[in-house]
Amino acid sequence: MTPSIRQTLVEYMELVAIGKEARWDHHSYCYLNFQMSVKNAVEIGDSFKSLPAAFSSKAELLRWASVNHQTVDTIGLPADHAVITHGDFNGAFGLQGASFIWVRATSPRYREAVLVWLQQLRSDRDLRLVQKRAAEVYQQVASSLENGLIRKRMKPVLRAAQVKELNILSRRCLMASSTAQKAQRDIRLLEALDTTLDADHVINKKSLTNMPDAWVMLAPVIASSNRGFGRVVEKYATRFAPLVGEIGLDAVTAFKLFASTIPTRATLAQHMDRFARQFIAKQRGLDLELQSVSKALGSFVIKTSKSFKR
Repeated sequence: MTPSIRQTLVEYMELVAIGKEARWDHHSYCYLNFQMSVKNAVEIGDSFKSLPAAFSSKAELLRWASVNHQTVDTIGLPADHAVITHGDFNGAFGLQGASFIWVRATSPRYREAVLVWLQQLRSDRDLRLVQKRAAEVYQQVASSLENGLIRKRMKPVLRAAQVKELNILSRRCLMASSTAQKAQRDIRLLEALDTTLDADHVINKKSLTNMPDAWVMLAPVIASSNRGFGRVVEKYATRFAPLVGEIGLDAVTAFKLFASTIPTRATLAQHMDRFARQFIAKQRGLDLELQSVSKALGSFVIKTSKSFKR
């Protein structure tokens, strides 16, 4: 698969997100797993900051895990690169059943951790159905590309070649969906779609440069949102001063994790309303934090602010 096809898939996912507020359903399963863990923690804690997003060191992460009865496991990488925590049912109420991936902020292997986690989540699903749905998505991408709805500046020769390749992927996924054995054997057919899923440092690495041993939570996010609006916000985030302990999540950063597409001046209010309504059990503290987000985000969207302090 060429980088050009990756861009085609990302643009298609953005097209769908804008038009239908939807994503490929398998990745939605992944997003929802993470987002429900976040929502439970912050609703019960009545604040985004009740959920840590980074630690000054792995030792601080492990201390938090011990106090809150979180099981710590490896996730396909050496333990000095990444771990995953699972909330025990006799532990902190807001973290029961939650799973979060943590990586050393300077590790170059963070994407591997999310892809391993994605494969683990797939073990709960019927791969035949996943392959069948992937076949439908590849065909829809091919149709959108052929009709000029995406990659509008692409040369006709390259467009035709990609349409052909996407249709081949679609047919191969459909064949793979015929049996469980074929679905597993040809699981690599899903890799192209997985490029539309980014592994996002919840607290961006640049903000943590004063803490060289920091560990940070990873989030699965839609690539177009992360590479667009998410990076705009992170560009202006001020660096944290050196500290010992945890850095809590904040409402603006949480919005980036939940966004399905890039807000504009015209759609920001709609996006904010959708974001706030996801926290059904919010109390006064969380509600006040949500009210502050629109003003902060609006200044980035209309480009009147170039500073963001968490």
